[in-house]
Amino acid sequence: MAYVVRSTESKRGKGADFETKALLYLMGGRQDSFEIYGFAIDFYNDVTGLDTHAERAWDVQSKGNVAKGPKEVGRELITLFKNYMSDLEFDYLILFMAGVPDSFRIDNSITVFDVTNITEKAMKSVRAGLVEEAKQKTYIDGDWITDDNINDFLGKVTFVIDDKTKADYVKNILRLNPRFIPKDVVLDGIFNRIRDAQASKKNNTSVEGEMVTHLRDVYTYDRTIKAREIRLMVINSLVNRNIVRDGAPRYFFPLIQNYDALKQKEVIEDCQLQISVALFDKANSDSFWDLLDVIVDVIIDHKEIGTSDTYDLIVENNALRATLLDVLSVQYLISVMKEALE
Repeated sequence: MAYVVRSTESKRGKGADFETKALLYLMGGRQDSFEIYGFAIDFYNDVTGLDTHAERAWDVQSKGNVAKGPKEVGRELITLFKNYMSDLEFDYLILFMAGVPDSFRIDNSITVFDVTNITEKAMKSVRAGLVEEAKQKTYIDGDWITDDNINDFLGKVTFVIDDKTKADYVKNILRLNPRFIPKDVVLDGIFNRIRDAQASKKNNTSVEGEMVTHLRDVYTYDRTIKAREIRLMVINSLVNRNIVRDGAPRYFFPLIQNYDALKQKEVIEDCQLQISVALFDKANSDSFWDLLDVIVDVIIDHKEIGTSDTYDLIVENNALRATLLDVLSVQYLISVMKEALE
C-alpha cells in the first residue's frame, strides 16, 4: 500500500529553530550519526534521516514547546505512530521535545530515554493521549488502534529532551581544535544558515497527499538536504570562503609558481576536487576532519612558518596518512586554513 504524505506544514521562528536542532541532533548527537547520509524535510515527518541508499530511516517528530502534561506528549506521537504502522520501515522513531514536567521521568537527569524511564502514571496518560489523537485523525486506520500495536510502538520510541543551545548543536558536528571554533554568536549564525536552508525546502510545491511506495521516493521531490551539503556550509562559514569553488588562497600560489597559468588552474581544480571528495565521502569524511584538526593545531602554534614547513610538521601524522589527499591537496587545505586563521 502506498504511503500518503500528510500534515506537512511551514513553521517559522521558534518552531523552525527547533526542527533544525532535531536535524543537528541526528547529524552529530548520536553514535550512529555517521550512518546518516541525508535528511527528508517535512515529508515523512518534521525531519527524517536516511542512509546512503534510503534503506534505513531515523524518523523525528519535534515539539518546540514544553509539554504541559504526559497526555500532550502522547498526542505528539501521532505521526510517528502513523509511520510505524505504514508499509514503509522506519528503523528509529524519535520524539524530540523542548521539555516535559518533572513528574514525567523516573530519572530527570537522563535526556535520551525510552519508556523504561517514564513513570507508570505518566505512561498511562501518554497512552491515553495517543489513542485519543489516533481516533480523531482520518488518516489513522481504526484497526490500528489496538493494545498490542500501541504497546509495541511505544516500546520502540526514543524520547529526547533538548538541553543544548544553537551553538552547542553546531559544535557537535565539528571535530576541530576548540581554539579554532569561533564564538557562540558566529556559531548561532551558522545555525541560522542551516535553518534557512532547511526551511526553504518547506516553501517548495506542496507535497500534501502525495503517494510514495519506497523511502527513496522522497528524492523525486525537492525536500532533501544531504549531510555533506551541511558540512560544506559549515566549513565555508568557518573559513569565510567556498573551499571548493573560490580561487586558491594566496599561501598556495608560491607552491605552483613554476607552472604556467593553464596548469595552475588545473592543479587548483584538482585540489578542490580531492578536498570535495574527502569532505563529502562518508567513508573518508572522519579522516578529513581529523586532518583538519591537526592542521589547525599546528598553524595556531606555528603561525610564522609557511605552508611547506607546516606540511613537514604533520607529514608523519596518522591523520594525514589516513586521507586520500595527495601532497598538493593537503598543502592547499593548509593554505586555506592559514588564511582563515590570520
